[in-house]
Amino acid sequence: MTVKLSMTDTLVDLISAHADVAIRFGQLKDSSVLFREIGQVGMGAWWGAPSLLETWGMPK
Repeated sequence: MTVKLSMTDTLVDLISAHADVAIRFGQLKDSSVLFREIGQVGMGAWWGAPSLLETWGMPK
């Protein structure tokens, strides 16, 4: 597995960026995004692509 960490304060199109996991804070504006909540951190939540979770399972 290769992990690439990118941090930005701009909104990124996660599909075009081929992202499997994203950590975002704030309101989710695009209701067409497929995600599952896998945890909460303070005011935010962790989200993962369903295919990633099917392959690797839920984090512990």
